[in-house]
Amino acid sequence: MTGTVQLIRLALRRDRITLPAWITVLVLTAVSAAAATIDLYPTAESRLQAAANSNGTPALVALYGRIYDPTSIGALSMFKMSAFGAMLVAVLAMFTVVRHTRTEEETGRLEYEGNEI
Repeated sequence: MTGTVQLIRLALRRDRITLPAWITVLVLTAVSAAAATIDLYPTAESRLQAAANSNGTPALVALYGRIYDPTSIGALSMFKMSAFGAMLVAVLAMFTVVRHTRTEEETGRLEYEGNEI
């Protein structure tokens, strides 16, 4: 664990622009999904029907889980956003890993001289 704190500080310093930008995108996506859910299911009856349809489909329950509070707009919006949010987080992780590993090698800053390994 030696040097872990220094590596975390370096990573946060390198991502001081991209990390807040990604967090902003994720938050705005969740907020817009909640706003769209309000327009999509304006009444409690429509939310109950949507939750019953989703909970009644075994494939959806296996992929996304059950909607436990069918009257909640938050539960429905997060049900809609779970796959898209997971995809956004996966892209963020992929870009971050590439930035912290491959970029140094591609630019030549992490090249070794001679046959050293």
